[in-house]
Amino acid sequence: MSIANILQMDAIPDIINTPVIPASANIFWDDYNEPAQQRPLLVVSAQLNQDSNELRQLTKMLQACKLGTEDYNLITLIDGQKIAWHKLRDTYSPRAVLMLGIMPDMLGMTVLLRINEPNHFAGCIFIPTLSITDLETKTEMKRQLWNTALKPVFVDDLYNYQETKQ
Repeated sequence: MSIANILQMDAIPDIINTPVIPASANIFWDDYNEPAQQRPLLVVSAQLNQDSNELRQLTKMLQACKLGTEDYNLITLIDGQKIAWHKLRDTYSPRAVLMLGIMPDMLGMTVLLRINEPNHFAGCIFIPTLSITDLETKTEMKRQLWNTALKPVFVDDLYNYQETKQ
């Protein structure tokens, strides 16, 4: 390539106007000012309707873990909604995060988490799984969630969850 070609405007890439981060990522810098009590468990779920079967199933699942409403905060995200993990962490200070139908990128996290297993990340225990609706139709996944994540973390306390809950 000749110097004349390099000096032409078409030959020089326009890095200023090149999209690097999409505008949709701005949500991760927005303020999150929800009033909240700090509780040891944060449940982040795909949308749940009040008085729905899914909400009743979630309540039963958490009761099986010996958790009452005073032990967790529940955040629901509608389809495509995103929220910054660091804002949730600063607001709720959870020890564990149960992600129901939520992918890490929806929380602005670039991390690979094993599904239906406890994952230590950023000082928390993350438990990603399917949505409540999907768990109801996939009983093997529901059984795996209970045996490899919920029971060991919340009932058997193999991950010292109860120690930090106090």
